[in-house]
Amino acid sequence: MSNGGRMSFAYIGGGGGTWDWYVEGGLKLAIEEIRRHAAAIAATSGDLAAADFLALIRAKLKRAERGELEVPDDGKPHLHLRPGVMEIRWHIEGTNWRLYYCEPLELRLSRVMLGLLFNVKTSPEQQDADITAAAHRWSCWQAQRRG
Repeated sequence: MSNGGRMSFAYIGGGGGTWDWYVEGGLKLAIEEIRRHAAAIAATSGDLAAADFLALIRAKLKRAERGELEVPDDGKPHLHLRPGVMEIRWHIEGTNWRLYYCEPLELRLSRVMLGLLFNVKTSPEQQDADITAAAHRWSCWQAQRRG
C-alpha cells in the first residue's frame, strides 16, 4: 500500500485530480460519514452551523481537486502508520476533522483520489484506529476490483 513516494494529486506540485469514494452496501461511506457528522452538528448547533460545516468540507475537497493543498496545514500526503494512506485536515470551530484517502495505482492514470474514511479526531489513538480502518477499506476496495 504505497504511493511510491510521489506527491499526492491533492497537494501543490501534484497537479490535482478527481474524487471517487469507497462504496460498501451501495453507500459512499466517507460521504455518509460527513453527512452523519453534519446531522449531529445540526441537532446540537442548528442547520446554519451544519451548512457552514459542509461548505468548509466542500471547499477543501475542491482545492484538493485543483491540487492546491499545502503541507502541513491542509494535511499529510504520506502517513507512516499506513504507507499509501493520506489525509486532509480541517479545523472547524475548535474541532479537528480528517479525511483519509488513497491514490490506487489502478486509478493513477485517471488521476483519481479514493476517499476512504471521514471522522473527528478525538485522540491520537482514535486517529491511528481511523487510519487502520481506512487502510482496511482500501484493501477491501482492491479485493472488490479483483472480483
